[in-house]
Amino acid sequence: GKLAFTYGAEERGEATAFAGLPLYWELGVVSGLVAAVQRLVRLRQAGWDDVATVLALGLLNLAGGTHVEDIERLEQDAGLRRLMLQARLSCLPRRERRRLEREWRKAEKRGERVRAFPSPSSVLRYLERFHDPRTEELRKASLE
Repeated sequence: GKLAFTYGAEERGEATAFAGLPLYWELGVVSGLVAAVQRLVRLRQAGWDDVATVLALGLLNLAGGTHVEDIERLEQDAGLRRLMLQARLSCLPRRERRRLEREWRKAEKRGERVRAFPSPSSVLRYLERFHDPRTEELRKASLE
């Protein structure tokens, strides 16, 4: 595979109820989706790049999420969090990956938990940047 993890059975460790989701992240990498998002989408927010946010939304949808708040279900799964942190690093250039790893180590030393998925409020802010009031007006006009 393209990502830095393998599947295996362990008696102890972090298991996940969402074991199939990392394969979709990997599909995004090998299919060129990640490269396309990096090239075409330029809405980067502080802390979360476009790839992480777009793929998190895709995984949320695949997991059956219907509201952005449902992303917390994914965040609470320890095994999935661990896999997604590794997957997120795998999509970054070396310099950015090293910077993020340092940032995460510092956060863990301070006793903070590093998020694998953007928060619901971060996702909402990201999605709001796609909103076009003119399109909404056209839709309302077509319904009348």
